[in-house]
Amino acid sequence: MRAEALKGAAGRSMKAALVAGGLLSLGLALPAMAEESQADLVKRGEQLTIAGDCVSCHTAPNGKEFAGGLEMNTPFGTLSTPNITPDKKTGLGEWTESDFYTAMHKGIRRDGAYLYPVFPYTSFTKVREADVKAIWAYLQSLEPIDAPRKSSDMSFPFNIRAGLLVWRQLYFDQGTFRPDPSWSDEVARGAYLVEGLGHCGECHSPRDALGGTETDDSLAGGDVDSWFAPNISASLSSGIGGWSKEEVVHYLRTGAAKGKGTVFGPMQEVVHNSLSKLPDGDIEAIAAYLKVTPARNEAVDNQPDLDKRAGGLVYLNNCVACHQSNGDGIKGAIPNLAGNEAILGPQSDNVISVVLGGLPGGGSYGAMPSFAGKLSDQEVADVANYVRNNWGNFAPANATADLAASIRAKLNVPGADGSARPTAAFECPVPGNLDIKPPTLNLMKHATPAEVGNRVGIILAQIRRNHPNIGSAELVDSVAAAYCPILADDTSIDDESRHQFLASFIAKLQSQIAKETLPPGARILVQVPFNPEVLSKIEAAAQAAKESRADWIEKAAESQLTTQQ
Repeated sequence: MRAEALKGAAGRSMKAALVAGGLLSLGLALPAMAEESQADLVKRGEQLTIAGDCVSCHTAPNGKEFAGGLEMNTPFGTLSTPNITPDKKTGLGEWTESDFYTAMHKGIRRDGAYLYPVFPYTSFTKVREADVKAIWAYLQSLEPIDAPRKSSDMSFPFNIRAGLLVWRQLYFDQGTFRPDPSWSDEVARGAYLVEGLGHCGECHSPRDALGGTETDDSLAGGDVDSWFAPNISASLSSGIGGWSKEEVVHYLRTGAAKGKGTVFGPMQEVVHNSLSKLPDGDIEAIAAYLKVTPARNEAVDNQPDLDKRAGGLVYLNNCVACHQSNGDGIKGAIPNLAGNEAILGPQSDNVISVVLGGLPGGGSYGAMPSFAGKLSDQEVADVANYVRNNWGNFAPANATADLAASIRAKLNVPGADGSARPTAAFECPVPGNLDIKPPTLNLMKHATPAEVGNRVGIILAQIRRNHPNIGSAELVDSVAAAYCPILADDTSIDDESRHQFLASFIAKLQSQIAKETLPPGARILVQVPFNPEVLSKIEAAAQAAKESRADWIEKAAESQLTTQQ
């Protein structure tokens, strides 16, 4: 049950996959703990809380940090995360340090009830008591927030907590972490981080029919709602065995590594809220441990028999402007697809989820719009198989229309034209701090949704004039956040149209930025349909000129433009 509940939590209960514990050197030197001042204890607890990525699960969208309220949808019903600030009525204000340790170490609530394993106490049980004490001290130092917990809606018999006893007997091994004597200090430190507070295996391990972790395949990858958490064992073919330690460290620290791609989905929050804020020694220890874990699920050579034409056509019509015809993307602005490890796992769920749900911007990378309202389930499957098996990529071509349909339903995104899929409620992101001047806003306000895309170049130029140092990701996110309320207030269109117009607007923003940031001499592939008679004449002319068809067309277009000028 534990894993099934975790799977349905939209990844939010497992944002700490690959998360480490901060200031662990103090955790290993237990005798020094007795001499810690309260201020030092709180400071260390703050670092450990960041390591556990507690804020991601215990903060509702647009809510106050640690006040809870995040609703997790599981196959057994809905759970709302609790307030963990020291508020006496709605938080942990009436709890004792002993109560907190019992929850972390034994998975038992203050009133004696069993906690649902959506709270990963099966990993937290390994955290040393001294570190739990520090986390408690930090949480108690927070400002109390009055935030009553929303009632949970679990179906029978899962709403009876006593029934968890059987599951606990099968899958819960209580006990503090003990390192293997053969490990180096760094590897032991990394193991403590990965297996304990980081609870990496909660996402990155497969589950059996009852939701228990398949320990023989620990870290071999696992399903998380519509996402697949990849194999992070030392497997050379399907894990990180072929990565250098430096590549693993850089990937965890920044969310990207040259030739390995960038993180997306739930892992984006892990990097943003946790890994990017941890001491270098913690990240290096994680990498050291992962590099010596047993290799799991070594892949066999099963190159798929794949007809790429259908997926290639979808890619040309929808993706090539940003990701380029060679899959290289735009350095520092658009992620590469060629050689991107993030899309090459054994399952195609991640690619499908990105195509249907889009991605928020992060770092220097801009947001990716959702194509749910534009592509059919078959087209989504086709393009997923295409990007996983082109430009030297090699991955099972297992994306199907049925899989795309199931993920579309999980994400609750609008269907393609003619589809009966429900349309997600139209909600705007929280506006950023960027000051967008009235003249620029008027360019967006006084244009129909179909016309506003023609003004993208002017809009970007005006904003850059006022904010010359703005990054591409912030630029796209800020403009989209400013335009979204304009769409929301337009009563002449429905929510599905709003989704489509916003996605189109974001795509045009990204396309314009990509054109502006292309290196000198770079070329953009443009797909133009010709009827057979015209194409035959082009072929004959190209052969007569002893040129390729593409070169002949390019020169003909340039000549025509010169004549018109």
